[in-house]
Amino acid sequence: AALDAAGDKEGVEFDPGSIVELMEACIESLERDLGKLRVGRASPGMLENLVIVAHGEHTPLQHLGQIVARNASTLAVMLYDPSIKDAVSRAIQDSPLGFSPRDDG
Repeated sequence: AALDAAGDKEGVEFDPGSIVELMEACIESLERDLGKLRVGRASPGMLENLVIVAHGEHTPLQHLGQIVARNASTLAVMLYDPSIKDAVSRAIQDSPLGFSPRDDG
C-alpha cells in the first residue's frame, strides 16, 4: 500500500474485473502470435498484419487483398488493387520472415 502525506497507509482498491480483462487480451494476443509461427507449413496469418505503404497510407496486407496457402510452402496474395504489387513485394522481401516474393502475374 502507498503512504499518504501524513505517512499513513492508504488503501489501494483492487478490481479483479480489470485484471481478468487484461489477461484475456494477453491470451488473445498470444493466440494470434502463435498462429503465425512457422511449423513446417505456410500459413496466411504469417502475412496478414504485414504493413504495406500503399497510396501514402500504412495498411495491413489483409486489408489490401486475399492471402491463401497454395500448398505447405507457398502463400499467394491476390490484391484488390494490382497497382500496389511492387509495394507489397518490397514489404514482403524487406520483412524478417525470409520470404522471396514471386510475381505470377
